Amino acid sequence: AQQAHWFHERLESFRTVLVAVFFVSVGLIVDLSYLGAHAPVVLGCVALALVGNTILNSLILRALRRPWDESLRTGALLAPIGEFSFVLAAVGLSSGLVGQSGYQATLLIIFLALLAAPLWQRPFRQMSSLAEGRN
Repeated sequence: AQQAHWFHERLESFRTVLVAVFFVSVGLIVDLSYLGAHAPVVLGCVALALVGNTILNSLILRALRRPWDESLRTGALLAPIGEFSFVLAAVGLSSGLVGQSGYQATLLIIFLALLAAPLWQRPFRQMSSLAEGRN
C-alpha cells in the first residue's frame, strides 16, 4: 500500500501534463465558430447527454438493488461521454458516415460534456454526503 501511494504521488504531475495535452489537442480540432452558430442545439445535446446518461445509469444501478443515493451519484459520475468517443467520431468522419458538420457537433458535445462534468456531478456528491450524514 505504501509503495502504491509513492508510485501514485510520483505519477501525479505526469498525469496533469497528459490531461493538459489532451485538452489542448482537442481544442485544436474543435471549431468554436460552429459552436457560435449552433449553440442552442449543441448545448441542448450536452444537457440531454448528461441528464439521459445519469437517468439511464441510475436506473440500471437501482435494478441491481443499489440504494437511490448511490445510484444517482454513480449515474452522474458515469454521465459524461467518454474520450473514446473522439476516436469513434473520427472514424465516422473518415468512413463517410458522418459529415463535417456532424463531426464538429459531436466533438463539441463530447468536449463540453467532459468540461461540464465536475459541475454536473457536484450536487449529486453533496446529496450523497448529506445522506451519509443522516445515517
